[in-house]
Amino acid sequence: MRRFIPCLVVLLERPRLGQCRLGLTAELGAKRAMQLSQLFIECALEDAKVWPGKVVLAVPEQDLNWAEFLADTHQQKQPWQVVGYQGHGISHHLVELDNQLRQQGLQQFIYIAADSPVLSGDHYRKAILLLQNYPVIAAHERTPANGFTLLGNTQPWPDLSPIEWHAPGGVEQLQFACLQHGLAMTDLVAGYRVIDLNGLTRLQHDLGADSRPARKRLLQAMQPLSIGLGA
Repeated sequence: MRRFIPCLVVLLERPRLGQCRLGLTAELGAKRAMQLSQLFIECALEDAKVWPGKVVLAVPEQDLNWAEFLADTHQQKQPWQVVGYQGHGISHHLVELDNQLRQQGLQQFIYIAADSPVLSGDHYRKAILLLQNYPVIAAHERTPANGFTLLGNTQPWPDLSPIEWHAPGGVEQLQFACLQHGLAMTDLVAGYRVIDLNGLTRLQHDLGADSRPARKRLLQAMQPLSIGLGA
């Protein structure tokens, strides 16, 4: 496995008051949603810190300076790279990033966002193993109604524009798109995305025994008295 360590690409957007990737501003209030969004990002960067291979922070172009600051603050012995993308939609972003990074000589990638802090080392190890035998992998919850938690590829992406990433049929759509281009795909059950208050309640339970520092800080911030869960 040491010889096959894909590049970890962390998809991020800078949280802004009233506009956070977590998407819970209406339920939590702007300040609390922004606080949790920042802590979710810290969890993703915590995983990047221990990644044994190359790490890339991928952000919208307007967030490049912010991402450079994150890289300078968090990167380990191997410097993290920061890349920007344009346009809208995950399909466009994945293809654009894949093209950029392949032009630099990179060939294998695992993509994560900051909305699945329950992802663990076991999940990443399984993904790396599968990526040695399949050109495309996709991780999701057992019932994949909330989209993907992790994606990986060793070959250029096919046309991803028809895929409804957050729809129940997204896994099948991605698999069909890959098969049309001769790419075998496999999927695995790994974590879940947090997209609503129910997800936060579930995450609060699942992180109860997690010893990773950023997860512990997130768990503390999610206590019922601090954000109103379970009130």
